[in-house]
Amino acid sequence: MATFLACAEGHHSKVVAKRLRMSQVTVCKWRGRFVRDRLDGLYDEPRPGTPRQISDEQIEQVIMDNYGTHKTAMIRNWFAKRPRFHVHFTPTYDPG
Repeated sequence: MATFLACAEGHHSKVVAKRLRMSQVTVCKWRGRFVRDRLDGLYDEPRPGTPRQISDEQIEQVIMDNYGTHKTAMIRNWFAKRPRFHVHFTPTYDPG
């Protein structure tokens, strides 16, 4: 969605790719799918092979559960590719 919004602002695919830290090919793919299919083009297409066993919501929950303690490159990259997520952590209270 961020790709589409940045393109809708009139930015060139190369600028959008750099800003969102993705390849220009990916930006062009999503831009083309929107031009061709409008909003329906923003849904991810089914992939070949065995269907996924976990949902997007489950993946997001695992990421959120682990982000506070495991700030690995993989987690940072996951968030960098999904700029719609903004995380605010509040300290936990430990009376003991």
